[in-house]
Amino acid sequence: MLKITTIKKDQRCRLVLEGEIVSPWVAELQKAWNEVRVSAANLKLIVDLKSVITISQEGQDVLHDMMSNGVRVVCCGVLNKYVIQQLARRKAL
Repeated sequence: MLKITTIKKDQRCRLVLEGEIVSPWVAELQKAWNEVRVSAANLKLIVDLKSVITISQEGQDVLHDMMSNGVRVVCCGVLNKYVIQQLARRKAL
């Protein structure tokens, strides 16, 4: 299960993700990401992973795409921080 909440405030748009970023919910995340890119094109985008418990390879690919397009990712937990660090390194290559 993946819950996606979009919060638009001031000059920011925050996608708050809760649960698991795994199939079939990766497609829902991709859909939400595409919608936000259009509707909040001039806002600073932030993805909040503080309540995410699992990220599959497919989910990592979507997050990498987001990060490559300037999205800032906020997370906590050792595993999520490690995954985001690896994606940031992948982005730098």
